[in-house]
Amino acid sequence: MNKKNNSVLKELSLRQKIVLKITGSVFIGNEKHEGWSEENKIYVVKCSKHGLYSGHRHGWQDAPPQCPKCIEEIVKKVN
Repeated sequence: MNKKNNSVLKELSLRQKIVLKITGSVFIGNEKHEGWSEENKIYVVKCSKHGLYSGHRHGWQDAPPQCPKCIEEIVKKVN
């Protein structure tokens, strides 16, 4: 696990660490950006290939955010 992953884990409560371990993702808070109509729920998600990252759900789907590094690799393969 890299330093960034360690710092993310240190910021999580014990409950959040347990949920992350069991489910692969955990809610960490809300975030609103300029141009967004509402706050989005932000999650820490564990990618089996790249480790931890944070992100928000896109659209109304219940699926967790997708790993940006995995998406980048797929796009490179397609192009």
